[in-house]
Amino acid sequence: MALASKQSQPFYVTTGGGADEINAARKTTLTNAFTSDKGKGNVQLIDDNTLGPIVFNIQRMQDDIDELRRYVDDASELRGKISPLPIANGGTASTSTTYCDLTANVTGVLPNANVAADLTITAGSINNTPIGASSQSTIRATTIDASTDFTVGTTVVTSNDITMTPSPGDTAQIRASANGALGITTVDAAGSDAAITITSDGNTEIDAREITLDSGGNIELETGTVTNYINTTGVLRSGNQGDIQYVSSEYYIPITATDFQGLADSRGGDQWGMDLDGTWISHNSLSGFVEKLIPLGFKATGCIVYGDSDGSGDNEFRGYEGAINASTNTARGTATTVNVVSDFTTQGGSDITGDGLKTCRIILDTNEARDSYYGGKIILEKV
Repeated sequence: MALASKQSQPFYVTTGGGADEINAARKTTLTNAFTSDKGKGNVQLIDDNTLGPIVFNIQRMQDDIDELRRYVDDASELRGKISPLPIANGGTASTSTTYCDLTANVTGVLPNANVAADLTITAGSINNTPIGASSQSTIRATTIDASTDFTVGTTVVTSNDITMTPSPGDTAQIRASANGALGITTVDAAGSDAAITITSDGNTEIDAREITLDSGGNIELETGTVTNYINTTGVLRSGNQGDIQYVSSEYYIPITATDFQGLADSRGGDQWGMDLDGTWISHNSLSGFVEKLIPLGFKATGCIVYGDSDGSGDNEFRGYEGAINASTNTARGTATTVNVVSDFTTQGGSDITGDGLKTCRIILDTNEARDSYYGGKIILEKV
């Protein structure tokens, strides 16, 4: 309960220079007289029958004032005297003076506040407020919903779309569209090197009615060492695969013994034969040839023919570039003994790059009868 208005008035003042200011000399005289008489218990006043009762009552008033002053404490003393404040009176029933539960209804702007310890929000929401806009840290949550996108470095995740920009102007995108369709698109702004590589430690299975891979660069499927193939229960169709084998990290077109054909001979009759030793030419004046189309996406870098001879060492072959739409026959290698690779570039020629029309022809040259040929390979590399 607040105090009522003060009613008593001062006898004098000690400053100001007005008529009500006590004379300094007189004040000193009164002080000295009071001090001297107080040291004797104010005997003269107490013994006076008129002034004694007044002094006695003034002393009681002094005692009352001292009692009031005893209850006027600083903040720490006041907390110590009233803690803990009962819950019924709006307190926490706790002796802690550092923390308390705070419930606030803020309808305007909440001033900036620093929370030294953990801030726990158990209900409600934070609306239209950036979090970590100037200084970022870790966010852990069970569910995070975004109405526009998530951006991590140069990767942007939007609705049904993931766009990665590893370098300026170059993107890799995974996008879902209507009916559950999924597209993977890569773009190299400066060229066509935006390749897609799928490396699987185990088997890679694709079960689909139709598969379309559209890339700005190469698409490579690398399998492990257990099953070096792509398995399909349907038809594996390719516009440029052709009759290509891949063995021991080498691409090649195989040539069988029966692929060889004999060139014309004026004597007529059967000039070729076959037995357990392979295919052979019956006359030393004859020669044979084989021709294969170089598939798109590959180039022929050389060739080899396997066989044997009668021991003279003159059983040879040579590679040429041909075409199915022109009468070209350009030598790419030099005359090479069987069982030795004819490398086109080291022998002064050049590779034969497949364009859907170019071929590689191998001409056999024999000087001895019954020189045998078992087969061969046209060696390829990816363009």
